[in-house]
Amino acid sequence: MSVAYANETGAALRERRFCVTVEFVTPERPEPLAAAVAPALELGARLRADPRLTGFSVADRLRSEGDHDPALVAHRLAAADGRQPRGQWQRGREEL
Repeated sequence: MSVAYANETGAALRERRFCVTVEFVTPERPEPLAAAVAPALELGARLRADPRLTGFSVADRLRSEGDHDPALVAHRLAAADGRQPRGQWQRGREEL
Protein backbone atom coordinates (compact mmCIF):
# COMPACT_ATOMS: atom_id res chain seq x y z
CA MET A 1 0.00 0.00 0.00
CA SER A 2 1.31 3.42 -0.92
CA VAL A 3 0.65 6.48 1.21
CA ALA A 4 1.35 10.04 0.14
CA TYR A 5 2.58 12.41 2.83
CA ALA A 6 2.43 16.19 2.59
CA ASN A 7 5.68 17.67 1.29
CA GLU A 8 5.46 20.90 3.27
CA THR A 9 9.19 21.58 3.02
CA GLY A 10 9.09 21.36 -0.76
CA ALA A 11 6.05 23.66 -0.87
CA ALA A 12 7.73 26.21 1.42
CA LEU A 13 10.89 26.22 -0.70
CA ARG A 14 8.92 26.60 -3.95
CA GLU A 15 7.00 29.50 -2.39
CA ARG A 16 10.24 31.00 -1.04
CA ARG A 17 8.95 30.89 2.55
CA PHE A 18 11.16 30.49 5.61
CA CYS A 19 10.92 26.97 6.97
CA VAL A 20 12.54 24.73 9.56
CA THR A 21 13.05 21.00 9.72
CA VAL A 22 14.04 19.24 12.91
CA GLU A 23 16.83 16.70 12.52
CA PHE A 24 16.33 13.41 14.30
CA VAL A 25 19.42 11.26 14.73
CA THR A 26 18.63 7.59 14.17
CA PRO A 27 18.33 6.04 17.65
CA GLU A 28 20.45 3.19 18.93
CA ARG A 29 19.02 -0.28 18.40
CA PRO A 30 19.02 -1.61 21.99
CA GLU A 31 15.92 0.50 22.58
CA PRO A 32 12.74 -0.73 20.81
CA LEU A 33 11.87 1.41 17.79
CA ALA A 34 8.56 2.70 19.19
CA ALA A 35 10.26 3.93 22.37
CA ALA A 36 13.25 5.28 20.44
CA VAL A 37 11.17 7.54 18.20
CA ALA A 38 8.76 8.67 20.95
CA PRO A 39 10.76 11.86 21.76
CA ALA A 40 10.64 12.97 18.12
CA LEU A 41 6.91 12.29 17.90
CA GLU A 42 6.32 14.27 21.08
CA LEU A 43 8.39 17.18 19.78
CA GLY A 44 6.54 17.09 16.47
CA ALA A 45 3.18 17.19 18.22
CA ARG A 46 4.24 20.21 20.27
CA LEU A 47 5.62 22.04 17.23
CA ARG A 48 2.85 21.06 14.82
CA ALA A 49 1.02 24.37 15.27
CA ASP A 50 4.08 26.38 14.20
CA PRO A 51 3.80 26.97 10.43
CA ARG A 52 7.58 27.39 10.14
CA LEU A 53 8.17 23.72 11.03
CA THR A 54 7.68 21.83 7.79
CA GLY A 55 8.89 18.39 8.84
CA PHE A 56 11.62 16.13 10.09
CA SER A 57 15.00 15.20 8.74
CA VAL A 58 16.33 11.75 9.63
CA ALA A 59 20.11 11.27 9.83
CA ASP A 60 21.59 7.95 8.78
CA ARG A 61 23.20 5.99 11.61
CA LEU A 62 25.57 8.68 12.83
CA ARG A 63 26.66 6.85 15.97
CA SER A 64 27.05 3.32 14.62
CA GLU A 65 25.91 0.86 11.98
CA GLY A 66 23.93 -0.82 14.77
CA ASP A 67 21.45 2.06 15.07
CA HIS A 68 17.85 1.64 13.90
CA ASP A 69 17.19 1.64 10.17
CA PRO A 70 16.67 5.29 9.12
CA ALA A 71 13.99 4.28 6.60
CA LEU A 72 11.93 2.66 9.37
CA VAL A 73 12.43 5.69 11.59
CA ALA A 74 11.36 8.04 8.77
CA HIS A 75 8.29 5.90 8.10
CA ARG A 76 7.22 6.05 11.76
CA LEU A 77 7.67 9.82 11.82
CA ALA A 78 5.73 10.28 8.59
CA ALA A 79 2.89 8.04 9.72
CA ALA A 80 2.53 9.93 12.99
CA ASP A 81 3.17 13.42 11.65
CA GLY A 82 1.55 13.27 8.20
CA ARG A 83 4.47 15.08 6.60
CA GLN A 84 7.16 13.73 4.32
CA PRO A 85 10.48 13.40 6.17
CA ARG A 86 13.88 14.07 4.63
CA GLY A 87 16.67 11.52 4.77
CA GLN A 88 20.33 12.40 5.15
CA TRP A 89 22.88 9.82 4.09
CA GLN A 90 26.50 10.70 4.73
CA ARG A 91 29.96 9.39 5.41
CA GLY A 92 30.63 8.41 1.78
CA ARG A 93 28.33 5.44 1.54
CA GLU A 94 29.75 3.52 -1.42
CA GLU A 95 26.58 1.45 -1.85
CA LEU A 96 24.49 4.52 -2.68
